[in-house]
Amino acid sequence: GEVSDPSQLSVNPLDFKDKVLLLGASAAGLEDLKATPVDAALPGVMLHATAIANILQEDYLHASPIWLRILIPTLILMISYYAVLLVDLIYFKVAIPLVLLAVYNAIALYVFREHSFWLEMILPNFAGLGALFDGLAYISFIENAEKQKIKGALNKYLSPAVSEALIATGNDPAAEVGRHEELSVLFSDIRGFTTLSERLEPQVVVKYLNDYLGKMTDVIFEFEGTLDKFIGDAIMAFWGAPVRREDHALRAVRCALRMQNALIELRQFWKERDGNIPVNIEVGIGVNTGKVIVGNIGSEKRLDYTVIGDNVNLASRVEGLTKQYHLGFLIGPRTYEMVEKLILCRSIDFVRVKGKAHHVKIYEPLVDLENPKTRDNSSVAELRELTERFGAALEEYRAGQFQKAKELFEKINEWRPGGDGP
Repeated sequence: GEVSDPSQLSVNPLDFKDKVLLLGASAAGLEDLKATPVDAALPGVMLHATAIANILQEDYLHASPIWLRILIPTLILMISYYAVLLVDLIYFKVAIPLVLLAVYNAIALYVFREHSFWLEMILPNFAGLGALFDGLAYISFIENAEKQKIKGALNKYLSPAVSEALIATGNDPAAEVGRHEELSVLFSDIRGFTTLSERLEPQVVVKYLNDYLGKMTDVIFEFEGTLDKFIGDAIMAFWGAPVRREDHALRAVRCALRMQNALIELRQFWKERDGNIPVNIEVGIGVNTGKVIVGNIGSEKRLDYTVIGDNVNLASRVEGLTKQYHLGFLIGPRTYEMVEKLILCRSIDFVRVKGKAHHVKIYEPLVDLENPKTRDNSSVAELRELTERFGAALEEYRAGQFQKAKELFEKINEWRPGGDGP
């Protein structure tokens, strides 16, 4: 009643004709603020206004059909599992599911904003990420199981340290189909084993042989050698493959010296365990270094990772010569060249071995100068004197001064405790 013309009012009531009018509070103190996906504090009246506007403009959200809500998560699940389990590169294993989810979420947001079309968000993301993490966990489990399986197989032939190195680097000795390589090969053999086998009961033979082979295998693995095979009571091992070692000859010689001491320890163990030992095992060891062929050798049904070649045969021949010279250990010329600065050796003889047209010089390693422990507790000084005296006698012998050589050799034989085999 304060004005006669409604148009004079600040808000003309006639402007509301044919309109829906909503009255509501927006002040925070009136506590009519609502949290919504688009605003954390939206006045409650705006919820009603939005609903009415949607109805009048027929601007509704369109839910995706149930088949689409099942199909999309299923496809994302299958594609993610395929990528993780069957794609080779780890980068693509992870990238494909993540990129797929990123593209899907972008499409879902776009169609929601521009076309009011609602696509399921939770289930597809859960399916994709679940497949990714589950697939990676499965691969990790399988790879770990495979590594343990490979490690178990390798540990039968290689030292644990070498096995770990192969697994860590991904090198596979089975992949080597054959290559020329300079390696050091060791043969060891129990003296008179056939006679012992005939004299003792089979179970006794097996018991002592298992003790012996187990002890020697531990020593070979201690020096990171590759155990090639057992040939009855004989052992064949080599150094320098599958993991390359520049000091393969030194490792082989030190291993053989340790094997000799281990045999003494084994005899003591048998004596303490069994009292009277029914066997007195003596062992001959031969080491030779040279070019060999290393790789998988055999038939389609059975392959052995092994070494072959003339230098392998020479290693076996050198081991056989230990019987003739009444020694426990001999090495070939190339081995001597590689170890002479660290291993005190004496020259034994020039020999003609089967299969060789020229003579071969053989040596006896006496002591490791960095670890001077010997079987008979001889000092390094005594062993150096032995080398000099034996070398002098050998020169007389080769010069044809046989009487002089005989006298020198006899003095050496008397000087050495228990005599001197060569």
